[in-house]
Amino acid sequence: MMIAVLVLGGIRMKQSGALDWLTGKGTLTGVVVDDFHRPVPADVYLLDLDRSTRCDEFGRFTFDGVPAGPHTILIAYRVAGREYPAQVFSGRINDAGTLRFLPGDFDHGWSQAVNALP
Repeated sequence: MMIAVLVLGGIRMKQSGALDWLTGKGTLTGVVVDDFHRPVPADVYLLDLDRSTRCDEFGRFTFDGVPAGPHTILIAYRVAGREYPAQVFSGRINDAGTLRFLPGDFDHGWSQAVNALP
C-alpha cells in the first residue's frame, strides 16, 4: 500500500511539473516555419545536450526534461540551418516562440548563428 502511494505521488508530481522544478528541469517548445511562414518538418537540435527531435506537420517541437539554463537550438531543413538562443526555467513549459528561416536561407545554404529571434 505504501509503495502504491509513493508511485501515485510521483506520477502526480510529474504531471503537475513539481518533479521538474525539484530536479531543475523544464520543457522547451517552439514552432519552426520557413521564409513564407509555413510550418516545416525541420530537425531540431539542442546543441549543448546532444539531443534532437523532428517537428510535426504543424512545425511544432517539444523537448522534455531539459536542464534549466541557457541553451542553443539548431533548426535544420533541407540545405538550411539556423541557430537560436533559448532559456529554460525549471518546472515550466518554456516557449522558444516561432523559429523562422529567413529569405535566402534555402538559396544560399547554411546560415550563420543569430543572437536574437527575427
